[in-house]
Amino acid sequence: MKWQKNVFLYASLFSLSSIQSFAADTSMFQLEGNQETTISVKSKTLDKNRLEKKIKLMKITTTQAMKLKNKKVMDDYFGYFEEKNYSEGISTFSESSTARDLGMSFVPVLDQGNYGTCVTFSSTAALNARLSELFPEIQSTNPDFIDQQCILSLNKYLGNNLWNGAKNPGQVLDPLKAYGIVEKNNCNGVYYSSPDFVISPKNYTQISKKNYSNNINYNYLAKADLISLKEAIDRGNRVLLGFALANYPENKISVNGFDLNINYASTSGGLWACKQPENELNYCPSDPKAGHEVIVIGYDDSQQLLKIRNSWSEGAGDNGDFYMTYTFFEAMAMDQTELN
Repeated sequence: MKWQKNVFLYASLFSLSSIQSFAADTSMFQLEGNQETTISVKSKTLDKNRLEKKIKLMKITTTQAMKLKNKKVMDDYFGYFEEKNYSEGISTFSESSTARDLGMSFVPVLDQGNYGTCVTFSSTAALNARLSELFPEIQSTNPDFIDQQCILSLNKYLGNNLWNGAKNPGQVLDPLKAYGIVEKNNCNGVYYSSPDFVISPKNYTQISKKNYSNNINYNYLAKADLISLKEAIDRGNRVLLGFALANYPENKISVNGFDLNINYASTSGGLWACKQPENELNYCPSDPKAGHEVIVIGYDDSQQLLKIRNSWSEGAGDNGDFYMTYTFFEAMAMDQTELN
């Protein structure tokens, strides 16, 4: 197949163009706030029914560097390559000999709800998984360890209103490292966050645990890079990924992704791809206005897919997990943060 024949040229071409064209300007986007949209999710009670779910995405303005990167990828895509056809379904990563899947160390799928807090929820979930691997007592008691309520409320007190979105995961991870971690439900008795609550550093540190600070480390890249991402996964490190979404009005695929068949089970969205044969639209436009943050937990070269842990509940995608094609990554990924 065409996409298989060109896979090595494909990787080399993108890497070369990244080095030559974008070294001078690595800023991919400007954060403008958040925007509300809806996705389709599976009902918990009726397997074949789908429900509308409101979520918030980051509202972004892409820089000229991002537009040029996207254009280069799309020109190469339509000129030399074709995205793999996933209409026949995909294999689970556990069944693929070329797949690497770190999982989430028993951390449950989170649900950010109708809030612009994807960076907060993905950052805390990835850190939860890291701590759960390092400290068996966390894994055995509550792998959903970190209270998003408190870190959002502390940041708001410090003048960083992350309810409107965050520029990068460092805005979440740095205060956790500096002030400690408050365990879930130990902040103000609310399981998930309220924009109205704030907490001062003095009050926060009275209830936080400081003994995990040495385990909160990360490496931020202002421009996402597929090779670096896969190397991080090979080292056993999950990667927080910021990327753009088309968010076409009245078109659920533009945010929710294409439906998938995985071992004959259907998903509610879950495949972020630029284009698939059953649809003529290009979901990797050059000037997207929406952004999102997720956790990359695996990759599979044979299927040309990244495996993603999302924060839109278990009803979205593959029981909360999503997949992203390598082409979509190259066209739409903005920045990445390796948690190490």
